[in-house]
Amino acid sequence: MTTRSMSILRLLTSGSLGLGLASIALAQSPEGSGNIQDVTGVPPTSSTPPSSPPAPAPAAAPATTYSRYRYDDPPAPAPTEQASIFGGYEIATPTGSLHDYIEESSFRGFEMGGLFPATRGLHLGIYFNYHLFYEDRGITTTQLPQGGAVTARVYRYTKFWSTGVLARYYLFEPEHRIRPYAGLRLGVAFLTAAALVTDLGLYETPIGFALAPEIGFAVRLAPPLALSLSARYDYSTASSGPIDSASYLAYHFGVILSTWD
Repeated sequence: MTTRSMSILRLLTSGSLGLGLASIALAQSPEGSGNIQDVTGVPPTSSTPPSSPPAPAPAAAPATTYSRYRYDDPPAPAPTEQASIFGGYEIATPTGSLHDYIEESSFRGFEMGGLFPATRGLHLGIYFNYHLFYEDRGITTTQLPQGGAVTARVYRYTKFWSTGVLARYYLFEPEHRIRPYAGLRLGVAFLTAAALVTDLGLYETPIGFALAPEIGFAVRLAPPLALSLSARYDYSTASSGPIDSASYLAYHFGVILSTWD
């Protein structure tokens, strides 16, 4: 081996030994391996495998969307005009020649009938009513048709009943609790006038035309029931003895049965 070769060998040996000593010194340094500097130029290798990349986050569930409209139950249909029946108690006050014959009011009266809707508010139907007028005239002298006169206690009766057709118009819509109305009746009237003098009776029963305008209102209580209050003027061409064209004012307190819903 030549002198030059020996010199190169010493340099390599001394270099390798220096690097080894330097690596051992760094490994025993108190600062730990976290401060190891790469003095060789070779990238350090780690004993722990590199961590795997984080798993992607699960896709978010699609947000639930809600309509801005509410699906409530549909509104109930508005009540419509319906057929009905009516009836009630009546008080009548005689007017005109009937009042001259019997002055006292009648508390023996009633009425009934039926109505059918024709158009909105307008109802057509039939009716029947009856009234009995009575009065004790006391001791009175009564002229007899056959001639002569009788002085005794006199009881006077008048029976009035009529039947015919009826037209009634209601204001407001059917759903209103209070519905005023106006009506008109056309028909025939039967009148019986009687005077009882002791055991003697005088009777006349004429027939005439009847006309009766009315006004009133219906108050809905609970379907199908309504309360009816009205006033009516009954006029008739029926005449009997001292009664010429019987007429009276009637005050009606009754009920109406119909389908309001």
